[in-house]
Amino acid sequence: MAVLGPLEIRDDDRVVAISGAKQRAVVGLLAINAGRVVSADRLIDELWGDDAPIDAANALQHHISRLRHVLG
Repeated sequence: MAVLGPLEIRDDDRVVAISGAKQRAVVGLLAINAGRVVSADRLIDELWGDDAPIDAANALQHHISRLRHVLG
């Protein structure tokens, strides 16, 4: 990941494309909190704030699942 630039994830020389804005936000939030536990509630609050969907926990799980698939 490049600091103070666009989000870029690399696996050796391969750039891993993360297309969704929420997925990129999750990666960014986890990166700035590296080494610390980030609760699902905090991720939901940071991603959606007061506009969180009714099924925010499921939506978050969806984004995490897609990230795991892309990142391996």
